[in-house]
Amino acid sequence: MSKLNGIETRKNTQGKITHITIDVKILPEVANPILEQAGLKEKMTFEQEWEEAKIIGFTVEEARASTLAKVRALPWKK
Repeated sequence: MSKLNGIETRKNTQGKITHITIDVKILPEVANPILEQAGLKEKMTFEQEWEEAKIIGFTVEEARASTLAKVRALPWKK
């Protein structure tokens, strides 16, 4: 099997694949559907929003209000 750029595998002592690592930056078209199915895509979107916000330039008050809104929207256990 040929080695793909952006995908790493780990095998156990019997030679069977036990772990697969996909580099999201190199292979987003492979990783994104898996992340969506696992429910992890929203976290990535949140991180992207903050990266974009750094470029645009939030005021301190806007950043605080946005952060509080995101934290309050999280499903907290009671």
